[in-house]
Amino acid sequence: MPFFCFPSDFVYWDTVDKHDELKSLILPKILAAKDGNKGNPWKASIVNSSFDYDVGEHDKKNVMLNDLFIMENIVKQPINDVFSQMSKVYPHKIEDLFVKNWWWNVYERGHFQEQHHHNGEPIEKDGKLFHPILSVIYILHDENPSSSVLFTKTAPIPLHGTSRDLTFDTGDLSQVKEGCVLIFPSGLRHCVRPCSVPGRVTISFNVYAKLCDQMEWPIRQNL
Repeated sequence: MPFFCFPSDFVYWDTVDKHDELKSLILPKILAAKDGNKGNPWKASIVNSSFDYDVGEHDKKNVMLNDLFIMENIVKQPINDVFSQMSKVYPHKIEDLFVKNWWWNVYERGHFQEQHHHNGEPIEKDGKLFHPILSVIYILHDENPSSSVLFTKTAPIPLHGTSRDLTFDTGDLSQVKEGCVLIFPSGLRHCVRPCSVPGRVTISFNVYAKLCDQMEWPIRQNL
């Protein structure tokens, strides 16, 4: 008998090919800016972040990341890989997309980030309505023995056999380390556990898309 598969959360990870070039380009700029960056935008976390709820201030702090080489290698190429692999399992009809915002995070010893998500309201741009679909974490520098990012799918979980939330700990994977990019649906909850080695630096991106008005979720004949 055929199946109807609902859209599902996921986490994709891969190594960025040009990590060494990106690190030499970006890391010195972030380290030069971090000491002058005052305040933490999130009350429930401890992290030095260039994120700012004031759009003008946010753009000013993160202008260094508005670079075609950065966007091509950290965002465009990995997301194209995600869509290429997803098309084998789930249909998607995206007419257009753009990176809404980006920011850096510096974690010293004991710094952490509370559980949160990157979902938001749709945005109208050039007469089109764009929805938040994907978020990106790029691990620019990290000397910790394992990754600090945990993803959580809240209960109930289909076919999971428990009433508890389901957690994916990227620290269990040796591949998730410096130079790795993580891509996931913007609504998927995640957190960063306290760092044991100071100086962890990441960059985050939020990607919005114009979805096809006629998108359908077909019945599959097999999985």
